[in-house]
Amino acid sequence: MGAITREAVYFPAEDRRLFGWLHCAPSHSSDTGLVICKPFGYEAICGHRTFRAFAEAAAAAGFPTLRFDYLGTGDSGDIDAAADQIEAWSRDILAAVDEVRGRTGVRRVCLLGWRRFYRGQWPQRIGSHHIETDGNRTLGSQCTNSLTGADN
Repeated sequence: MGAITREAVYFPAEDRRLFGWLHCAPSHSSDTGLVICKPFGYEAICGHRTFRAFAEAAAAAGFPTLRFDYLGTGDSGDIDAAADQIEAWSRDILAAVDEVRGRTGVRRVCLLGWRRFYRGQWPQRIGSHHIETDGNRTLGSQCTNSLTGADN
């Protein structure tokens, strides 16, 4: 497989614009794409290189991958200070799914989330928008702190 391409993209999320990076192999054969739903705040900063490396590895394996900034973060548009951020960011994820489908022609899109995304209400909120699925599957594990035994 050839070199992976990274394309900076702006795409619509209702009346605002989101920024993201689309990672693709020159000729992907999969009908499945990936949207990386990164955490926010300090965790997003600490994990930035990991998310980029994962996106490149997924693209190299034939899965077009989009990682993006939620409204009010990174290079995406501003968010209204009074907005329900979790609801707005849930809609951002749906916009990212539409974008990876439109740009790459994939039929199915997997969402990959970390920590607060995985343990929070986002999977339920996104599922409530009636995305076409072939079953609800969750992959992941609960991380615990080896020193205290507390959930991370």
